Amino acid sequence: SPLTVIICRFDLEKREWKLWNSAGIMPAPRSSAQAVLMPNGKQLLMFGGEFGTSKENKFLHFSDTWIYDFASHSWRSLSLKEHPSGRSGHRMILVQDRWIV
Repeated sequence: SPLTVIICRFDLEKREWKLWNSAGIMPAPRSSAQAVLMPNGKQLLMFGGEFGTSKENKFLHFSDTWIYDFASHSWRSLSLKEHPSGRSGHRMILVQDRWIV
């Protein structure tokens, strides 16, 4: 099956998972990325993650940053001059206006 970026959300009232479709440009498929809810509650900030080959003999660690907008179901890449090195399995938190990896 082709690789794709899938976002699922859990409906607390119905107690079920639902797929959220995305439109336009999306981040490359990955695992072990981290994401935090932005203070506005309307966007998700995602950083890093990894892509491994099917034989798991090569891994690519991402250092890119993306924002997912829940209202438009769209991704936007952030072009940052400075950013942490590529990584996966890390932890991330947003404290007021500071993003800590």
